[in-house]
Amino acid sequence: MSFIFALLGLSIIVLVHEFGHFISARSAGITVSEFSIGMGKSIVKKKWGETVFCLRIFPLGGYVRIPSLEDNEETIIKISFINKLKILLSGSLNNFLFAWIVFFFIFFLTGVPGQVSNIIENVSLNGPAYKAGLINGDVILSIDGLSVLTGKDVIGKLIETTINIRVIEIRRGEKDYTFNVSPKKEAGRNIVGISLKLEKEKAFSLVSAIKSSLEQCVGIVVITYKGLWMLITREIGVDQVYGPVGIITLTSQASGHGIIYFFSFLAILSINLSLINLFPFPALDGGRVLMLFISKVVGDKMSRRLENKLHFFGFIILILFVIYISYFDIQKMLLK
Repeated sequence: MSFIFALLGLSIIVLVHEFGHFISARSAGITVSEFSIGMGKSIVKKKWGETVFCLRIFPLGGYVRIPSLEDNEETIIKISFINKLKILLSGSLNNFLFAWIVFFFIFFLTGVPGQVSNIIENVSLNGPAYKAGLINGDVILSIDGLSVLTGKDVIGKLIETTINIRVIEIRRGEKDYTFNVSPKKEAGRNIVGISLKLEKEKAFSLVSAIKSSLEQCVGIVVITYKGLWMLITREIGVDQVYGPVGIITLTSQASGHGIIYFFSFLAILSINLSLINLFPFPALDGGRVLMLFISKVVGDKMSRRLENKLHFFGFIILILFVIYISYFDIQKMLLK
């Protein structure tokens, strides 16, 4: 079931992107001959007005076909430079708006979890804390004689790897108790075997929700571009990038954590799709925008056939890159 939710979620993001192109073209009075979600053979097809709407068998990707945007010799209607630019950018803009709306409703309707508290929510069965006698609901007062007031304080003290025995003072009901806990070392970390309770969710006013959701989107943009720059400068390897297989797996996992987590993850993916599509690489929207500006400068000197070939080879390179990344995705799945 989670796999189905993953495909549905990815289809929503693609639908949002392509709808941006579609609505921008129609608002300019430009004909859209086809609106397709998915790739491969058509399994559902319906014509409304001048547009054929298709659902295709492979539920990844999609496209909007605008004959006059292709600038073929047979084209009768020509599109102005501004309208072309609007159509090309509207897909990515729609993805960004989708993410902003999702975060707005999450912040405004449900709020976001507060800080981690110093209250134990769960003690892992047969873990170090369990064996020492700690139970759910215990309030941690101090660790090794140093008082802790927040979950951040607790985590800061427990991650110290040089101490083998932790003296943890807790309050249980109206009484205080002290326990000696021997952490278990895993991957260079001290594992005590507890999870801490989150404080009550923080609700947002209308204005705060608008502002905070926008800040959230901008923050994701900054993080994404930093990650891409680190990939370009080889600070991180391609094996740390997720392709379609990995994205479907992560989306499937996100669906298992509830609808809020699921849509938050879709919003992050939507922004990532928005930014990647704006890259000035042939076959991507950003590459088409670059070609549009070049055509504006050189005019008819630039061959339309040459541009189409560049987009074709760009598409082939992207497909090969996706296949290459998918190899690492499958490796990650097999190693788990």
